[in-house]
Amino acid sequence: LLDQLLNSQVLISVTVLALFARMLATSLTISSGGSAGLLVPSLVFGAMVANIFATLFGQPVVPLAAAAMAASLVTLVKVPISSLIFVSEAFGASYIFPAVVALIISSLLAYDNSIYRTQRDVARWQELAPGFSLRRVPVPPMFAGKTIRQLNIQQEYHVNVIGMVHPDENREIAPEPNLALAAGDELVIIGPNAAVHQFDQLARRDLAHYHNLN
Repeated sequence: LLDQLLNSQVLISVTVLALFARMLATSLTISSGGSAGLLVPSLVFGAMVANIFATLFGQPVVPLAAAAMAASLVTLVKVPISSLIFVSEAFGASYIFPAVVALIISSLLAYDNSIYRTQRDVARWQELAPGFSLRRVPVPPMFAGKTIRQLNIQQEYHVNVIGMVHPDENREIAPEPNLALAAGDELVIIGPNAAVHQFDQLARRDLAHYHNLN
């Protein structure tokens, strides 16, 4: 597809439709929590835009594609140096200048935003199999200072603790049973949907009660 776009072998109507379809597909993927590769989609996006403008204004597509691909990479994936290296390797050093101009303009317009910033945190709840799910649950204040072993979470609540997320977003996989829980931490639990939901509701009720008292 990239070769066809760069050689103006794709009709502009097809390019426009494909461009909007790709934007819709990428938006749905990212907003639903998916994390597919964005490198090639970014390049194709830039090539599509370049192909449309080259056809409309009767200009050669390659110089526009070099600039558009660089702008697309730096805007969507935030890799400015890699964008310039790609342009140099794929198109040649003579296309660096338009790529730099496009890179600067797109960086100013996009600020620090990245497509990854819109990605939902589906790690808070995810169904792993029918009737079996994973969820991030705040540590209830009544659990603070106690260990997983002391709380006997598996037997009492029918869920398994497979991870822990600290307030600074540091993560622990399979935390030690003797590790004391702290307020502000989150437990990553898995289990039957009903048990996971019940544990989450218990944690949130206790957290709300604690905040009301303080």
